[in-house]
Amino acid sequence: DIYYQMFVNFSSQVEVDRLISVAVTMCQVPRLVLGIMATSKGLVVGDLRYTNTEGVIVDCNLAVGGDTIPQDVTGIQNIETSAKFVLVVEKDAVFQRLLEEAVLESSLAPLIMITGKGVPDLATRQLVYMLATQLCLPVLILTDCDPYGLDIFLMYKYSSLSMSWAAEPLAVTSSLWLGVLPSDLEPLGIPAASMKPHSDQDTKKMMDLSQRGYINDEMRHQLELMWDIGRKAEIQQIVEMRDPGFLAHEYLPEKIET
Repeated sequence: DIYYQMFVNFSSQVEVDRLISVAVTMCQVPRLVLGIMATSKGLVVGDLRYTNTEGVIVDCNLAVGGDTIPQDVTGIQNIETSAKFVLVVEKDAVFQRLLEEAVLESSLAPLIMITGKGVPDLATRQLVYMLATQLCLPVLILTDCDPYGLDIFLMYKYSSLSMSWAAEPLAVTSSLWLGVLPSDLEPLGIPAASMKPHSDQDTKKMMDLSQRGYINDEMRHQLELMWDIGRKAEIQQIVEMRDPGFLAHEYLPEKIET
């Protein structure tokens, strides 16, 4: 709303977002304290119940297709769950596919599943952080096997570079990259012909990731494999080449077990 209320003063929404980040950093307070809330785009489903800021009890088990993550995550109360872990899925298409494959009734249940629909917004990261820190739930992250999937995992694990000096605690350093890993591609039998070559942007992103000081040995190994393979794979490719239910009932349980 800030941009549209004062659009003559700003060149784009991106400029507004950048200035808000600067203001939050300078004031060293969360955005909510400044009266700033962004529209949430993330979804959550599974074994999670809470009371929202309007006093309404929300049961995420009842949300067909996922419940929209509230804008004011820090204001929710009375959080209840029996979940064993939080599964964060990069893309909404995979999130919905897992629901179709009855992941909530699988051997993985009870669980909480979240998607940020690509690059996660602030509310999505706040919810993941809250579940990990307040409820001590393990966080497992499922992304495409490409540089941007790895970058999204790192946003959840270490927060984004653009918010590295912001006051909001967002990093879940205990989170794990479940897949799809470059080392998964050969065992899964995904042929190179079915994968797209890395673009110039992908190559640039890999070079950027390799220079980040917090990349540990295992992540660096996976990044080097990604570079050597020279191609990228989407989660949907794994699904399309297997029997229905493979992702929820075979791939994920095996990955979590190991």
